[in-house]
Amino acid sequence: MERFVKTNKKYISNKSSNMEIINLQKQREEIKKATYNIEEIAKLLGVSYKLASKLVHSKGFPKIQIGRRILVPRDLFWEWLKNNPEIKI
Repeated sequence: MERFVKTNKKYISNKSSNMEIINLQKQREEIKKATYNIEEIAKLLGVSYKLASKLVHSKGFPKIQIGRRILVPRDLFWEWLKNNPEIKI
């Protein structure tokens, strides 16, 4: 039976004859994220986390809330930004 040992973002097979390294970072890069979180919105807009949070909670802002987690669909964010160039918070 083959087992994997987790090391910093990599899994190494403990199979003595064939040590395989699987790079999880490459696998993650292949999957494109469909959403932004509040921290990413803040970085994209060049504002503080607090201000981005206020924006995300404003009326009409596109968001998905899963429990306490808030996600913003990428396409809807850019469309909203294009249609609301003069938003005031």
